[in-house]
Amino acid sequence: MVNNKIHPLDIINGVGAGLCLVDRDFRIVWINKHLADWFGDAKTLCGRHCYGVFERRKHVCRGCPTARVFETGRVHTARRIGFTKEGKKKYFQLTVSPVKDSGNRVDFVLELVQDITDKVFSERRNLKITRKLKNMYQHLSLVNKKLRQNVHRLKVITIKDLIEYRIN
Repeated sequence: MVNNKIHPLDIINGVGAGLCLVDRDFRIVWINKHLADWFGDAKTLCGRHCYGVFERRKHVCRGCPTARVFETGRVHTARRIGFTKEGKKKYFQLTVSPVKDSGNRVDFVLELVQDITDKVFSERRNLKITRKLKNMYQHLSLVNKKLRQNVHRLKVITIKDLIEYRIN
């Protein structure tokens, strides 16, 4: 049960992710505080096209999950690149859900926007390390194979041999 002193907007803003309501014309109807912190205040953003605000595009984005939700009426997810109000490039995970009217028509979509920038850079770093380790493994395997092929040619050197070599 929710305490009567807690306002629903406090709950929504406490989610720790951006929330955005978008209409069928791809215009922003409402945003929560998290999204406002990244992209600008609601007064400035509401009424503008989501693709213009979030990705600085002039047309609906290719592979747009919002467009797919309007087409299918089902939840869609996507990774997208966006630019904050400061112009900083960020990576976002979008989960876009339909908001249907009583006739089951999708009038709006609700976008849940999570900043995954650190995760993307971590994945890239791990991939780079994995590639280096794979290359090292392949190189060491080749060296090992060459050593096995030529082990009979190796001469065992004893301490006595080293001492005699030093003396001469």
